[in-house]
Amino acid sequence: MRLGILIGEDNDVVENVRMTALMGATLLIAPMRGDRSRRATLAARAADNGMYIAYAHTSSDQAMIVGPDGRVLARHSRANDGLIVARVLPSLAEASSARQALAARRPDLYAPLAHRGNAYPLAMETERPAPRGALPLSFAIVGRNRVMR
Repeated sequence: MRLGILIGEDNDVVENVRMTALMGATLLIAPMRGDRSRRATLAARAADNGMYIAYAHTSSDQAMIVGPDGRVLARHSRANDGLIVARVLPSLAEASSARQALAARRPDLYAPLAHRGNAYPLAMETERPAPRGALPLSFAIVGRNRVMR
């Protein structure tokens, strides 16, 4: 099992959690302080990336462990003296639909997002002028029954 650690507001950046998953982490350790409303977003990040997230609020008694499907597996309550336990199975994270989606990513299609401003030359721009103001256009027709693999 590979662990990732993002501290505080680093957990708020969607790309940080995604990169942790892409680097192979199946469990993200997420200590935080401040606004406790982040718990819902962490469950969403767990489901988006097919990973477990262990969250601990450093200035209160709140903590939880979320599964790769976004379900809360364990939550701190006053009855359990600050210790929470959940079974973490890396095989569940690896088999999750989110991990399958990560494996099917096409970074070449969204490479322009990684560049600042309009500095990225779009590959779809034509090299020569088009007659009468025509624009290059490409599209794909995808059937409703298409299954991602």
